[in-house]
Amino acid sequence: MASMNKAFAAVSGLALAIAGCGPLVDLGGENGPPARIFDLGTATGDSTRLQLIKQVIVYVEEPVANAVLDTDRMVIRMDGGEVKYLPGARWSTRPTRMIRLALQQTLGQVDRLTAVGRGALDIPSDYRLKVNLQGFEVDGTGAAALSYVAITVYLIDSSGKLIASESFRDRSMLSIADPALVAENLNTSLTRVATALAQWLTTNIDSAS
Repeated sequence: MASMNKAFAAVSGLALAIAGCGPLVDLGGENGPPARIFDLGTATGDSTRLQLIKQVIVYVEEPVANAVLDTDRMVIRMDGGEVKYLPGARWSTRPTRMIRLALQQTLGQVDRLTAVGRGALDIPSDYRLKVNLQGFEVDGTGAAALSYVAITVYLIDSSGKLIASESFRDRSMLSIADPALVAENLNTSLTRVATALAQWLTTNIDSAS
């Protein structure tokens, strides 16, 4: 499993227990100590197998997400559609921005593939990658709490034609909902999603060439 670098500033302690194998419960409030701040690392998959026939430039768009996910707070999704937030912890910025950068950096490891993002609109690109963020959260709806990452991507060529689309999902079990563990598990799930996306992307670009 690929490793990911994770940087965070720990300014207060917090542990949120999961009772037995039961669902995640919210034991904190809004008026507690200052939040611990977390960031995402970069997937470092094996790029030796991810090779394209020719050099191409892919513009990675910032993911589109609903208001629940488009926040710097760590989302907990409960039964019945209830949404809570992990107390005492925040992302360094909105996950959509962090995920775009992580995907861009991961795809940039692919041989002969240049992935560009925000700030590179003037660079002509061969393809655009539209990303719909559907899950970046703790899933507390089942018998055990899980970290959950889900995206749907659309590969579009320079003429605006849709080449292919695909959904990628990954879940990882959580034994305790400490913010550092939640961040680590989401990093791990994102690594696997990004690696699968890179393999899918190379196959479809190669086929379209």
